[in-house]
Amino acid sequence: MVIDLPIIDKGLKIGKINVKTKEINVYTDNSIYFTCTSKVDCCSRMRIPVSEFDISKIEEHGYELDQIIQELSPVFIQSKSPNQGKEKVYLLKKKPFDQTCTFLNNTLCEIHEFKPFACKIYPFSLDFLENNDIEILIHTEQLCRSIKSVSTEESNNYFILNNILKMILEEVEMRNIIIE
Repeated sequence: MVIDLPIIDKGLKIGKINVKTKEINVYTDNSIYFTCTSKVDCCSRMRIPVSEFDISKIEEHGYELDQIIQELSPVFIQSKSPNQGKEKVYLLKKKPFDQTCTFLNNTLCEIHEFKPFACKIYPFSLDFLENNDIEILIHTEQLCRSIKSVSTEESNNYFILNNILKMILEEVEMRNIIIE
């Protein structure tokens, strides 16, 4: 007997949002359902990039730089935003004995209310396109066990995209970025 299980690929695109018009376009061919079930894989196995803005938000809550980042040397990653070149980020500190995030305690995040943007949108990532469009895809580094492939009717793609749009707009406002 062969059982045909739905397969979800890392990098699967679930939709597109426009940060200027706030238009949401759901890709119904890639219907998923996601709600965090706190499996904490994201806090255990991932290299989590943090911007200088993320670091300053955490420092405002009494944490020191050496508690936040792994090394003082930044990492330069190719920006997904058109014409932006490389982006300077740091890697969130991990505990030496188990390589989990330094802010993870008993499967709970100590900085949940002000966690880095990459943590907020996980298990999704952003692919910046032209004209303020951003494609939302399942993270390419690691697949979250809380994502399920479902029928279009059971999907919560629109809900996910709407939440990510809200998070992006909040981040843009906090960073005082002007959307052209």
